[in-house]
This record gives sequence, C-alpha cells and structure tokens, in this order.
Amino acid sequence: MEKLLTILSAVVVMLTVSCTTPSINQIMLEEKIDVDTDSTSDTDWDSGVDDTDDAAADTETETDTETETESTTETSSESDTDTDTETSTGTETDTETETETETEIDTEIDGDCIGDGVWVDSLSGLCWEDIPEDTVRTYSEAETYCAALVLDGMSDWQLPNINDLQMLVTGCATAGCGVYDPGCLYDTCNDTCPTCTLYGGAGSGGCYWPTDLGGSCGYYWSESEQVGVAYDAHWLVAFPSGTLHAYGDANLLLTRCVRNL
Repeated sequence: MEKLLTILSAVVVMLTVSCTTPSINQIMLEEKIDVDTDSTSDTDWDSGVDDTDDAAADTETETDTETETESTTETSSESDTDTDTETSTGTETDTETETETETEIDTEIDGDCIGDGVWVDSLSGLCWEDIPEDTVRTYSEAETYCAALVLDGMSDWQLPNINDLQMLVTGCATAGCGVYDPGCLYDTCNDTCPTCTLYGGAGSGGCYWPTDLGGSCGYYWSESEQVGVAYDAHWLVAFPSGTLHAYGDANLLLTRCVRNL
C-alpha cells in the first residue's frame, strides 16, 4: 500500500511539473515570436524613417527642381525680352539712321549743281560755272570774283587749280603735260605740253572743251602759282589751242569758277 502511494505521489509530482513548466518547443516558439515581433518593430521603425527621409528628399528635390525651372524660365524670359528689345531698338535705330543719312545725301546730291548757270563734269565730279561772265580780270580780281560768287544757291565757289582746269581740255592730248599742282609748277614743266590746232576743238567757238560747256573761247586763270620767277604769276589754260601757260598776275584773262560737290 505504501508503495502504491509512493508511486501515485510521484505521478502527481510529474503531472504538476508537466503542467507548470513550459516545453522546449513552447519556449522556442515564444522566442521566435519575440524575434519576429522585434524584427517587425525594427523594420517598421526603419521604414518609417526611410520613408520620411525619402519623402522629404523627394519634396526638396521637387522644390529645387521647380525653383530652378522657374528661375531658368524667368531668366530665359528676361534674356529673351532684353535681347528682343535691344535687337529691335538697335535695328530700328540703325534703319532710321541709315534712312535719314541716305535721304540727306540723296537730297543734297539731287538738289546740287542742277540749276541754271552750272555744269557738272562727269569725269571729275566738279561743279563748274556755266556760262561764265564774258569779262576779263587780273588774277586778284578773278580770285575775288569767285570768292564772292553766289550761284545755284551755293557760295563756296573758288578759282580752279591747274589740275582741275586742264581736265576740261577735250580733243587735245594733255596727258603728257608735266605741269601739276602740287608737283611741277616751274616754267620748264611746260616743255612737254602739246599744242593743238588753233580753234580746232569741238567746243563752242572752236575751244578744246566739252561740247555742252558754254563760254567765251579764251584764256582762263587757275589758282596754281608759277614757281621760280621773280614776279607774281599763275598758270592758265589756253582753250583755243589746248595748251598751258603761266602769265603775270596783272594780265587780263577770263574766269570760270568751280566748286566741289
């Protein structure tokens, strides 16, 4: 009987221990659950931080992108506006300036040396008095006359130099003549000047000048002074023969004034 009680007591003790003490599998399961729970919590926390940072980063990136885009757009617009304004203004200014300049030049040319009493030499571009007075003058008188002349609305007339005056010679070769101002104004410079038939020119009165140029056929003063003589003398063109000479200033010759266009 005692032996039976002893066995029953041992069984009761075993059952009690079995009920109160967790099994190894239960302990492992609980540990696994704790580990999973901790992992989930860590994951959720990390994910929350990452998501927040990513969202913030995305927000900053979008903000920066929008700001840069707006800045670029505004800068581009301002640049385009400034460029268009400058280009438009510059083009309009240049066009207006060129138009005004061209108009002024055209008006000046069209209204210059086209009236009565003047003639334009197409070769030299000079404006000549035409027809000049049929009056002979000393050199000083001729110089004074041209300086005071008002013709075709212009007052800047003067005596021609020998270069300009001999350019009027037509039909008689003067290309080999050595008289030139400035250059050779000595009497010896005249040695190579040709002499053509007296009054053999095609111009008015047999003069060697253009056929559409009027005036008395005679000797005309130039403002080029002869060099190497002891008296005052100036060079002239004798249009009846197409030749060049130098006469003393007291001689009486014809005068044809000229002006630059």
